[in-house]
Amino acid sequence: ALPISLADSTDLRVLLNIMYLIVDTVRQECDEDRMEWHIARQTFRAELGTGTPLFNNEPFSVMLFGMVTKFCSGHAPHFPMKKVLLLLWKTVLCTLGGFEELLGMKAEKRAMLDLPPLPEDSIKVIRSMRAASPPASASDLIEQQQKRGRREHKALIKQDNLDAFNERDPYKTDDPHEIGRA
Repeated sequence: ALPISLADSTDLRVLLNIMYLIVDTVRQECDEDRMEWHIARQTFRAELGTGTPLFNNEPFSVMLFGMVTKFCSGHAPHFPMKKVLLLLWKTVLCTLGGFEELLGMKAEKRAMLDLPPLPEDSIKVIRSMRAASPPASASDLIEQQQKRGRREHKALIKQDNLDAFNERDPYKTDDPHEIGRA
């Protein structure tokens, strides 16, 4: 494999910018839009949200998530991650809509399947969640487990040394009330 050049990275940035502009422009609807624009917008959303031969029969967002995973694992450090994430965000908004549309679709599908309404508002739950990294590949997980095993062993050794030091520490006390009196 050839190394990635600065020109390749620049080309990728330009392509991501163009795609971002297209997705964001198509996503915005106006009341004055003609029917043909509405049909073109729906067709674009459908093609963007379903698998196409261009992206290995996967939705465009899956390809973008793959780019994020490759960047985070260190296999593609040249990816302009800010641009990839912005395009991914706009792609999800374009294909699925915002939280309100998603909540409406979910309620509609539950009603069609004769399921009870959800007891909690998923938007509130999502807003209270903390951020997480994307899943790693299987080889990355194995490598992390091996490193973690080595680190835990070293940490135990260091803890043993620390315990031995604390036993000899003349300032160490076992009574928590004595700490406040000093």
